[in-house]
Amino acid sequence: MQGIRDIKRRIRSVKSTEQITRAMKMVAAAKLKGAEKLVKESRPYARTMQNVFQNIMARSEDVKHPLLITRHGNKACYVVITADRGLCGGFNTNITRLAIEKSKGQKAVFLPIGRKGRDYLAFRGYPLLNQGYLAGDKPDVALVQNIVLDLITRYQKEEFDSVYLVYSRYVSPLTQESRVVRLLPAEITNEIDNQNENHIHEEYLYEPSALGLLDTLIPRYLITQVYRGLVENHAGELGSRMTAMDNATKNAEEMIADLTLQYNRARQAAITQEIAEIVGGAEALR
Repeated sequence: MQGIRDIKRRIRSVKSTEQITRAMKMVAAAKLKGAEKLVKESRPYARTMQNVFQNIMARSEDVKHPLLITRHGNKACYVVITADRGLCGGFNTNITRLAIEKSKGQKAVFLPIGRKGRDYLAFRGYPLLNQGYLAGDKPDVALVQNIVLDLITRYQKEEFDSVYLVYSRYVSPLTQESRVVRLLPAEITNEIDNQNENHIHEEYLYEPSALGLLDTLIPRYLITQVYRGLVENHAGELGSRMTAMDNATKNAEEMIADLTLQYNRARQAAITQEIAEIVGGAEALR
């Protein structure tokens, strides 16, 4: 059995860890409310943008836009959104592993958004498009615009034949779903939570032309896709961290209870031994 001093030292150490995990849980829970609000506010806009794009594409089948043409090459770019910090369970690892799995068989290059994804990919020797970007504490629209416009330029120069977005969709603090969405060539996806709504399809009049409208609409549609991925990913990170820290706090409490029991037993054994020695000494003096 461990000595009393060692047990007391371990109890103090675990209590300090428990205070940290409890504080991190509370901070994540407080931030999660704002992140959930941002998710709810961003989804209707993204859904509307998707419906407009779908409506125009349905009425522009004869339009051949360079960002819509499917290529048969094998060069792909994966935009991988993760968090800048850890201590959120397997959240970051699940996203990066999904990106690696989907890229098998392709000449893939990765564009990480988030420190954890960048470090994971760089450490394992996967090719990076550049040094990547930090996800930040709040999704940045200006950052998304710069990333998307750079990807469009590279795609038009045929540096790669397709572009994919890998992120985690927020469902609840306990549930996050890692997903892969194709950005280029642009396509209609059902990734947005449409809640089976019945949308009114209206007839559009193009001015000056459908092709000119797509020149403006496609970049905005892609910006919406990436921004939504950042928003969903940020909420998922906070939810996963809150859950992980809650589990860590509970484990620390159980460990403290076990160590306290060991401490009491060791202390009782030490007292019993001292009493036995005193009684033995008294008997020897008789």
